[in-house]
Amino acid sequence: MTVDRLFEGFCTTDRAGLGIGLAHSRSFVEEHGGRIPAEPNTDAGMTFYFTLSLKRGAGGP
Repeated sequence: MTVDRLFEGFCTTDRAGLGIGLAHSRSFVEEHGGRIPAEPNTDAGMTFYFTLSLKRGAGGP
């Protein structure tokens, strides 16, 4: 699987997986004004992190 396909729904290399976890996570984060990039590690695997926009509400600081 290539990095650009990581967030596609139903794309997985796991025999027991459905491949919807990262697609769902990205949808959730983007719906809240954020983003969720991925970076390949030098040895193996990926590092994921996300950012969200801070909105001040009527009851917030």
